[in-house]
Amino acid sequence: MKVIVTGATGKLGIHVCRTLVSAGFSVRATDKIYRRQVPVRLELANLLDRDACYRLVAASDAVVHLAGYSDMAISDAQKLFNENVAINMNVFQAAQQTGVHSIVFSSSIQVLGGHSSSERPSRAFLPYLPLDGDAPANPDNAYALSKLVGEIMLQYFAGANMNCVAIRYPWLIDPAKHDFHKHKSGREKKVDGVFSYLSFSDAADLIAAILRASLPGFRIYMPAHPNNRLGRATADVVRKYYPNVHLRRPLHEIKALIDISRIETETGWSPTRP
Repeated sequence: MKVIVTGATGKLGIHVCRTLVSAGFSVRATDKIYRRQVPVRLELANLLDRDACYRLVAASDAVVHLAGYSDMAISDAQKLFNENVAINMNVFQAAQQTGVHSIVFSSSIQVLGGHSSSERPSRAFLPYLPLDGDAPANPDNAYALSKLVGEIMLQYFAGANMNCVAIRYPWLIDPAKHDFHKHKSGREKKVDGVFSYLSFSDAADLIAAILRASLPGFRIYMPAHPNNRLGRATADVVRKYYPNVHLRRPLHEIKALIDISRIETETGWSPTRP
């Protein structure tokens, strides 16, 4: 399978390129700047240029779209939103018109809200626990809003001839470099994303699993490690931080704050990194 990876030199992009190459995929990598060494030749391109998008996705079977601003990377909300949305439209439209079979889009758990910014106060709301990819969106910053619009656009392009998956990634980390024991008080105050996390390696493995699976139409996945970043039992976290949130099953049956069972069933993927 021929796969084009956008945002290939980002923190997630480099892991995805390495994973796909190791798994036997034929990988093309693109980004607008050199940041990290990728295992294949990097093609520099600005995805705001629609002609560049057509050139890049041509003859590809799948697009792994990771490019765009990461989080509230700049203070200019209009620029961040407008450019993220324009890039998504350019990539998705080019993919559809050139016969791409699959698109994997890197969305964010931030679409659920609870990630306040300087532009507006946080309006966190959890519809239920455990969460999953069906949880309704409630974005509270321009980055989250751009990701939600990307999901809607992807659903628009999905159809009989193109399989589309949006992944609402949680906080991504490198376990070898991250120490959860540091700054414990800060971790407890930051309740967004239901204290979820996932390693970059597991995040990349999920993309490979999606590309290998038969997933017609459109779907949203919300992956996470079954443990939470507080290192506490799920029931204890629910009692302390989410006492009024609707539970979809009895508390003693809830083993994790995010339900990944659908992902496991449909792709065979599950987190392996501690």
